[in-house]
Amino acid sequence: MAVTSIWKVEGRLARVLGYAENPAKTEGAPDEWERQGVGAAILYAADPGKTEEQRYVSGVNCLPETALAEMNATKRQYGKEGGIVAFHGYQAFAPGEADPETAHEIGVALARELWGARFEVVVATHLDKAHLHNHFVINSVSFADGRRLHRDTACYRAMRGASDRLCRGRGLSVVDRPEPGRSRHYAEWRAERDGRPTWRSLVKADADEAVARASTMRQFYANLRAMGYEVKTGKDISVRPPGKERFVRLRRNFGDGYSYEGISARILSSARPRLPVGRPRPTRAKPTPVPARSLVSLYRRYMAMLNAPRRQGAGGPRMHFLLREDLRNLDAISRELALLTQNGIETEGQLLAHEEALKERMAALDGERRALRNEARRLRRARGEPAAPNPRIAEIAAELKGIRRDLGLCDGIRERGPGLARRIAEVERGGRDETERKETEHGRIERSR
Repeated sequence: MAVTSIWKVEGRLARVLGYAENPAKTEGAPDEWERQGVGAAILYAADPGKTEEQRYVSGVNCLPETALAEMNATKRQYGKEGGIVAFHGYQAFAPGEADPETAHEIGVALARELWGARFEVVVATHLDKAHLHNHFVINSVSFADGRRLHRDTACYRAMRGASDRLCRGRGLSVVDRPEPGRSRHYAEWRAERDGRPTWRSLVKADADEAVARASTMRQFYANLRAMGYEVKTGKDISVRPPGKERFVRLRRNFGDGYSYEGISARILSSARPRLPVGRPRPTRAKPTPVPARSLVSLYRRYMAMLNAPRRQGAGGPRMHFLLREDLRNLDAISRELALLTQNGIETEGQLLAHEEALKERMAALDGERRALRNEARRLRRARGEPAAPNPRIAEIAAELKGIRRDLGLCDGIRERGPGLARRIAEVERGGRDETERKETEHGRIERSR
């Protein structure tokens, strides 16, 4: 059965897609092209290791080998180089149902029908999974009139409808009744693919645990509230995770098994006695004071919160929702803390100064590498044969890679840092609220005796 999706590409998608610099493909290109998310998306989609050395890569209104330059030229022509730089589409087929030629043919036909009249598109068929799948990289700006592509509900419906019709025409299966709530953001799709938790997977797991420990619907709701969720009942059961602003509709996001009727049936189907969800036991230790504007202290404090439940074992307090959500970022947070510690960065001003120093060093290395390459070209023209590789160029490339990695960590610190204090306060407030609730319940029980 064919499954489709489409998501936006903004800013630097390099880290998200695992994009590695490839000098052979970016030689002579402006530096800003390397930072464009559209370039990273194209290189990911057209990865030779996944497309049989690009045998199954095609361009609609552009050539695959010059697609990046053509898309950026369109953006410059209409003065629309910022914001959403591209859209990344996905079309997957059931394992063993389509051969590579058919899958690629359907992908190209789909791209021509949906976007061929106004946009440049790269279509790449990946063969590295059990299920063949197409990737589409669509320029966000139209070469025909300069207007932007908008992704909305109608866009999803049109993509799914066209894909289903093309698949049926070639005898392939489709999803006749798509399950509600199955559309996901790319970051969530990728996290699930890599086996990392997402906020939706955490809510779903908590709902499953609340069902497993309930004998009645009333107990199911009580279990969710004991986990820190706010619950609203109605046509669809809605829950709001701790520290989140929005409610999540269970049936809409997870299917019929999470409707009122579905959950009731699941509770009744098991006659085994269950224990309700235990109340978390918040620590009473006083938090370590955090010096004002101290990034290292904030990071150390948050890392301690993330690691505390693991040190205390299964019998310890239940981890706050926000902390469980951030476990998928534990490696990134650790690397950011290491950069702050190693360079003695305590404030945002020091972080900015460190970034400027890295950029200056990068510019100097770029200039040195350019001079070495120009010298090699002059020698080649003078001698009529290639000169021996200069080992210094390889050293510069390795150092530049490390600088780009550190600049990426600085970006992460700037994005994450302001929210750490808020998250720490939210987790601590949840612990205090739970302590007060537990003490109130204990007092009520004592008075009833």
